[in-house]
Amino acid sequence: MLGFEGINDNIYRGAFSRWPREYLEQFLASTLKRLVPGAELVRYELRPADIRDLGRKLELELEFSVPDFVNIAWGDGVLKLPFLGGGFGALNFLLGDTGLDERHYPLETTSTAGIVEQFELTLPEFLTVAALPQYRGNAAGPLLTERKVEAEKNQIRGSQSIRLAQSSIAPDDYRKLKNTLRELDAGDRQTVVVKRDFAVGAAQLFPNAQSILEPSSVECTVTAPDEYVITTRQRRRVLNYGGVKAFSELNLRFAPSWQQVEFLEGSVTLPDGTVRKVDPASVQVMDLPGNSAAPRYPGEKMMAVSLPGVEPGSVVETAWRSVSRGGAALDRVWELDGNDPALEVGCKLTYPEKLARDLTVNVPEAGFTAVETAAGDGRTLTVTGRNLPMRNLEPGAPPAWCYAPQFGVSAFQYADYAETLAKKFDQLSSGQEQATQLALKLVDGQTEPDAKLRKLRDYVAMNIREAGPVLNRMRLAELSPADVTLKEGYGNSADRAILLWAMLKAAGIAATPVPVADLPALPEVTARLEAVPRNVFTAVLLRVTAGEEELYCNDTNQYDVPGATAHDGDLGLDLSSGELIAIASKAECESSIVSGYDIVCAADGTAEVELTETLYGMEYGAAHKRMTQLTPELRRRYFQERAAELAQGAELLDSSDDFSGYPGKIVIKVRIPAFAARSGDFLCLTLPDGGAGGLLRSAGARTQPYWQPEGIDREYLYRVELPDNIGSYELAGGDWRWECPGAAGGITARSQVDGNILTAERKVKLAPFFLNAAEYPVIGAAQRLLSAEPSRTILVKVVAK
Repeated sequence: MLGFEGINDNIYRGAFSRWPREYLEQFLASTLKRLVPGAELVRYELRPADIRDLGRKLELELEFSVPDFVNIAWGDGVLKLPFLGGGFGALNFLLGDTGLDERHYPLETTSTAGIVEQFELTLPEFLTVAALPQYRGNAAGPLLTERKVEAEKNQIRGSQSIRLAQSSIAPDDYRKLKNTLRELDAGDRQTVVVKRDFAVGAAQLFPNAQSILEPSSVECTVTAPDEYVITTRQRRRVLNYGGVKAFSELNLRFAPSWQQVEFLEGSVTLPDGTVRKVDPASVQVMDLPGNSAAPRYPGEKMMAVSLPGVEPGSVVETAWRSVSRGGAALDRVWELDGNDPALEVGCKLTYPEKLARDLTVNVPEAGFTAVETAAGDGRTLTVTGRNLPMRNLEPGAPPAWCYAPQFGVSAFQYADYAETLAKKFDQLSSGQEQATQLALKLVDGQTEPDAKLRKLRDYVAMNIREAGPVLNRMRLAELSPADVTLKEGYGNSADRAILLWAMLKAAGIAATPVPVADLPALPEVTARLEAVPRNVFTAVLLRVTAGEEELYCNDTNQYDVPGATAHDGDLGLDLSSGELIAIASKAECESSIVSGYDIVCAADGTAEVELTETLYGMEYGAAHKRMTQLTPELRRRYFQERAAELAQGAELLDSSDDFSGYPGKIVIKVRIPAFAARSGDFLCLTLPDGGAGGLLRSAGARTQPYWQPEGIDREYLYRVELPDNIGSYELAGGDWRWECPGAAGGITARSQVDGNILTAERKVKLAPFFLNAAEYPVIGAAQRLLSAEPSRTILVKVVAK
């Protein structure tokens, strides 16, 4: 509530009575935003209703909201006190000519004026005040000031009084005025420091949480780059039945050839205080389902621990240890926040001094404590976070390690791994007699490198079943020579690559293995992987030089065109340089679909629609495989279903597909009654969506980043032949363009008219992208443009002829 008296009444009553309501709202909204960043004006009320009633005091009541009023991330936070005097009041105008440091003549302000204000701020129960501003007052001179702020529990009270006591300020007094203004300016920059405390009311604060993680810890003791022990202890308070389902069992996955897992202890404390210990006999170790399909690999196992009697309100305590030796180099990242709130999370790293140069350690951003100590020949680093909010589950979010606060430690080095892997692959693919003989037999009579490559690729795809662990979950000693994989007829991605490389060597085709990750080569991803090097490489491609062309293979099959790759845009590791690279398909083999609609519309609204889909890259391979494997009956159903996608009443007139060359084509021709709706003298027809509305996902506001890990390349072409007896028509959507932040591409829509022929196109060309939560609303705008019917609507005026 603002009250205006004296000169303030004169100035503001006059302005408010002259300004239109819209201008007044803009003035109030902009002033609030300047005083309280992010403030949104909800409503205001001027009193008296008849502002010219000079017998009543002028008052202005403001209601506004401020999202994220408390600026807090992981540790302490700050909030700016809501003093509004800096934006309202004649005093601000009177002191407008105080830019000079000194004056030789008096400053005439025409009047005295002042500001007196008070506020009371109530904080949520989980926030407590850690520090308050300390203000200096001034009781003498031309400008008299007093500011006070005090806190009690979650209440903050503040007041200030600023009075200009002189209307004529002599040069000596002007210097005092300037000092007072400097003190006020410094005070405006002070903030209240607050901190979270989830010990009280966390369940009410996070109603969607399944549990609260109470003090928990991870201890990592390193003795060598590939020898380390990780001990985890958790105490978790279960809040609801979702938490009961999630935390009644603990599953620990490990690779027994280089990892051992030991369950140390566990208990469940029921709400009535009853404690139930985990029975050691209930701990089971099982093979993972895929082990039997690839018996020559050691295979991974799962330790399952049943936690007895968990119910809402229970406290679940568990502890386990993982010992790694002789396998992958240490490369661990612990996200310090999670899908449930946490009272305290700690990570402790212990390692000998001699390993300091071999380890890359990354501590989280501000808001966490990090303490490093040294004792003897060892070092210890402890990172602690307290009162951490839950991470919301949101569709389209990247893996949490791409953005969440984390503590990371790594002995993994890309260059060393690349060198070791290159030697191992070359060893296992060299001198393989059976693979060599088979390769020569397969390419006998072939003279062109691309024909040889296709023969060998297709043989491996058709005859060597893919089975076994991913590359980064196995020791390199467990990789197989090419002849072993050939003989046994199966292998994981790495072993299939070794076999194919051996066969390419025999055929005289140059190739290089390239480990790849199922991660897009985005700056946000590579930055995290460079900060803490990690072995994220799950598969192996071969970069092949066939003639003058370079392409990737080993992730495609006989239905795919050589040059396409399922890992287009993903991260790879160059074995010659040890650097992270981006995998790319050949330009003409990038995955895309062009959907062409040829629509002939009659005057009664009936239309014949011919859809021609042209498929490139991996889209070609997927459709080629599907159409080849369809039985005649399934083919008939397939085309009927595709016709129904165009319209439920569509009559299928013709259909065909052609994958004898590249690109592939699928053609569907239908007749659709009432395709254009008749309303009086108007026809209204909506162009087919073609699935464009589902290319992007929009789900309103979010708190986590959003990513599109795969590129999108779709083109929709429309040719519409309208009836001859038309007077005018238009495409309601018009021409437009939307660009994705970060130069990731965009969406365009164009149309033109020639006689009674309307042509239109919509192109969606997006590279993989990563957006923070603040940028996410642009996705909603793009999704609306793609899915909105008005952007695809043609309105036709029919006239008699």
